[in-house]
Amino acid sequence: MLTKTLRGRVLLGLALGASLLGSLAANGARQALGVAAGYSAKLVASGVFVSGREESSILEQELAPASDLERSFSKYIQVRVDRAQRRASATALGLVTRTAVCRENLGCALAVGVSPDALQPRDTSRPPDADRPDAAWPLGERGATEDWTDVALDAAFAPGTQTRAVVIVHRGRIVGERYAPGFGAHTPLQGWSMAKSVTAALVGVLVREGRIELEAPTGLEEWQDERARITLDQLLRMSSGLEFDETYASLVTDPTRMLFGSASAAEYAVDKPLEAPPDSRWSYSSGTSNIVSLLLRRTFRSDDSYWSFPQRALFGPLGMRSAVLETDASGTFVGSSFMYATARDWARFGQLLIQDGVWEERRILPAGWVGYLTTPTAQAPLGRYGAHVWLNAGAPGDREQRSFRRLPHDMYYLAGFRGQRVVVLPSRDLVVVRLGLTKDEDSWSLEDQLMLPLLDALRESRAENGGNEP
Repeated sequence: MLTKTLRGRVLLGLALGASLLGSLAANGARQALGVAAGYSAKLVASGVFVSGREESSILEQELAPASDLERSFSKYIQVRVDRAQRRASATALGLVTRTAVCRENLGCALAVGVSPDALQPRDTSRPPDADRPDAAWPLGERGATEDWTDVALDAAFAPGTQTRAVVIVHRGRIVGERYAPGFGAHTPLQGWSMAKSVTAALVGVLVREGRIELEAPTGLEEWQDERARITLDQLLRMSSGLEFDETYASLVTDPTRMLFGSASAAEYAVDKPLEAPPDSRWSYSSGTSNIVSLLLRRTFRSDDSYWSFPQRALFGPLGMRSAVLETDASGTFVGSSFMYATARDWARFGQLLIQDGVWEERRILPAGWVGYLTTPTAQAPLGRYGAHVWLNAGAPGDREQRSFRRLPHDMYYLAGFRGQRVVVLPSRDLVVVRLGLTKDEDSWSLEDQLMLPLLDALRESRAENGGNEP
């Protein structure tokens, strides 16, 4: 068992500039410390036992202090990693301790409301995969790079960008790939909110199987009031009208309390009241994604069948061997935020989308599901959101009014905290993955430091090849 003083970031980027002292005064010391300790324990546990990284790397990078104030408090948080029991604990000010326990194929869960021993590993073994490591990606792990992608990779890894991995797929094969020191093709990394799009894909599988309906009321037994009218479609489109404050103005906010201070992320969100009629507004909410996860769970007769579902329905067929969707203490997948996969496996998911949900002539997602995910939600500004997928469609009737004006309007993408992206560009037959640790949003630009250089390089290569694709 290792014990180290966490010279890490207490606010960890989640407070976005608010002071720890302000959080303690406004929200209560024990709750704020619990969130800080929970975040620390969870990131260290998943980093060590899912990503396979060294504890020191996580403390120095993910939990690195960013201000003098944070440095002054960080010495009061201690982290302990127990490799034998596959858990990590963080203690804040000697008052509050949070422990994250890791289970094979279920990732790491914070023991909130239960003892760590109650989260000991269960039998969740995966079915054996066909062993094709020498086959070319995506069927195997043999990648390939072409020098025409170097200019885009150089831009993506420019000093200060904190990029960790980039994989470029063109016409169904890897043409460019690069990793930062300490990371590689076999390092699973957290996608944060990119997990939302994977959750939407799992919904699609159940729709194809006829086990769940988009337009019908959710049927949640907890909702016996006006919330009973909310549909799964409205949850996927972030137009449910449920109260949820997706901001990080202090240490203790809806997202941080839900993810790092609750035994059940879904139940935290289910308890939220309506603050607007369903379908009357768009409001991005991680809480709704976890309600969707709970709805998925309740379609299964047993927890074992639910826990094996992502592997059976999605990860296994696509060969996403590294992919792990993590649960909370209640056993429900945290579909808003907690999924790890290698850059190549994130690219496999993007390739499934660009292939309209078909993989090796097998339909994984129902016909038209990708079209549904990428249809703009009416209430979302600038046509920027579909159904758990971000869009570049632009305002209705005006494609110039879009989030990335210099990028094609048919681009859609998965997006996660600190610069995680899976970009799908059907008109160019491109899937691009970028994983990193961008704490300063101004230090990296998807448009300027990846996609525009890549599209320019693609055009130049095509011209050199007489107008043919490289």
